[in-house]
Amino acid sequence: MMFLSKMLRMRGPDGRRIRDLVLDSEDEDVYPEIRGVVLRDGRVLAWQTSFESTFQAAEELKASTALVYLARDLLDGVVLDLQNRRAIRSNDLLLELIDSRLRLRALDASLGALLRRTTRGWWPGASSDQHFSDWKYVEFLRGWPQCVPPEKPYQSLIQRLQPGEIAILVEAIPYLHGAELLMKLPPQLAAVVFQIVSPLRQRQIFSELSRERCRQILEALAPDVTVEFLTRLGWQGAAETLPLLGGRRRQQILELLQYPRDLAAGQMSNDFLALSADLSLDRAREAYGETRRHFEAFIYLLGTEEELVGVVSVSRLFRAEESDQTLKDLGSCYVNALPADEPIKRAAYQVLRSHLPALPVVGRNGKMLGILTTDAALEAILPISLSSQISRVFS
Repeated sequence: MMFLSKMLRMRGPDGRRIRDLVLDSEDEDVYPEIRGVVLRDGRVLAWQTSFESTFQAAEELKASTALVYLARDLLDGVVLDLQNRRAIRSNDLLLELIDSRLRLRALDASLGALLRRTTRGWWPGASSDQHFSDWKYVEFLRGWPQCVPPEKPYQSLIQRLQPGEIAILVEAIPYLHGAELLMKLPPQLAAVVFQIVSPLRQRQIFSELSRERCRQILEALAPDVTVEFLTRLGWQGAAETLPLLGGRRRQQILELLQYPRDLAAGQMSNDFLALSADLSLDRAREAYGETRRHFEAFIYLLGTEEELVGVVSVSRLFRAEESDQTLKDLGSCYVNALPADEPIKRAAYQVLRSHLPALPVVGRNGKMLGILTTDAALEAILPISLSSQISRVFS
């Protein structure tokens, strides 16, 4: 094993100083292989089996944006230690020769590693394993969102963490690194993480994402959450962002934006499941399987004029044994609905007192417009410092 700081002080057979080592960012091995040696004149020699054979062969490595320079891109950079759920600074790198392949084995974030570098090896520094972070648990980010290939599926241990844990790490690193991470994650997971991070970090990250990833995230969010984000962008930012959305989702957002935020309709979600009250149970089960909504605890029953006439829980629908029944027979017609123009504070307390996940919001003639969830109710009545910490369970 050898530290990168020591290797950078080495010279080739002809006295040329080694400037850097490079690896391929697309290397899927847990311990990526060193692909080349960078000389002082900028040339990159392909790594053979040793430094001697590398200089003897003098085979130049083709330049590529996938190449990562250890000293330039990794040393002193901020990385994620997934094993300990923290963001750390790489003060030195540990390399190991495995089967004639030089591989990046671990990262040293200790103060001793910093002293080892600044004293040019005069003070060796601590070399205990407890100071090393195994590279297979390290998430390396270059702070360059545009370097992420959109067509290549991303494989990393960070996808095994819970969204809340990933969001904490995104808050702990520079926003460009956070944007790169959201570019790498699967769209659905990226959307959940984006929803959890603070409003300031959302705006910072969103401005650095590709248009396609912006669209994927906004499509995956609940409509009321998207509206909440768009209001923070201002009218100009919202006008530039709305064209990214598809027809159905854009229409949902425009419907919500027409209501003032201080009314129940202004903070409701219109992504719910509503079916005709005359539908048979078998057909209702099929319709439930054919569609997906962010809120699925209840199915709201509509009359011929799309007025709200009842409600039935999803669990009751699938437990029912009488297949000749209709939703109207199975559901309850006693529904506590909120008027669309109800002040949001009063509506929020009604939701919380109901002990239900959400209450329906109705307009004129009882037409159902949306639902006000417990999440939105809590955000409406709690101080901003607390409401921003609420986990959006029903969005």
